[in-house]
Amino acid sequence: MVKFIWRLLKNKKIFTISTITCILLENKPFKIKKVMETFYFVFGVLSVVCLIFMTLIILGTVKIKKLSNSIENNQKDLDNLYREVDQRERTIRRILEDHSRDVTMVERTLFSKIERDCGDTRSYVDSRIDKSLSNISKDK
Repeated sequence: MVKFIWRLLKNKKIFTISTITCILLENKPFKIKKVMETFYFVFGVLSVVCLIFMTLIILGTVKIKKLSNSIENNQKDLDNLYREVDQRERTIRRILEDHSRDVTMVERTLFSKIERDCGDTRSYVDSRIDKSLSNISKDK
């Protein structure tokens, strides 16, 4: 049979795999059994490869889902952090404005008190100078 196929191939006739299989299997039950075993083996290997491939796809999908959830959680945490920093910044600014207002009020109070005291001191000095001048003019 092999010699027959070899002669056909030498004559450069084109055969497909199915025609060669038909020629090989022609009235040969042992060959059919061997071919079927080969087909079963190939299908078994292909099914194992498909199972491995599907497992990898499922594992990849689960991993992507976990990473997606992790990214969403990190984004929420980052948003909360920005919100908290902004709130603290506003609180600090408000406290600084309150203290600045208090310092300005104390400064104005002190300046007005100093001006009043300076005025009182001038008045006192003027009255003492006038009194001294009047005592000097009486003595003469």
